[in-house]
Amino acid sequence: MGGLVNEVSQQRVSVKVAYVFIAAACIVLVWSFDIFEIISFASKGFALYYFFQCLSSMWVHFRIAKAKFVFSLCVGILCLLVVLFGQPFES
Repeated sequence: MGGLVNEVSQQRVSVKVAYVFIAAACIVLVWSFDIFEIISFASKGFALYYFFQCLSSMWVHFRIAKAKFVFSLCVGILCLLVVLFGQPFES
């Protein structure tokens, strides 16, 4: 992650400084929110990413392979449902 910040900033922010800021942001995040909410946000982020992957797969398989298109559609709908209706675990 620090290397990505270094590249995006065109080497104006060193990798070590980027990791310090990332660590500070993570500490603030963990102290500000419930851990289950953080995990829920991360899970929804992954589900959204995989939803977009399913859209890409559907685009490719629309005319070529109907079975793969339908499978991608079903998985994409499940991912979208996770993003929309996913709830953090309550202990």
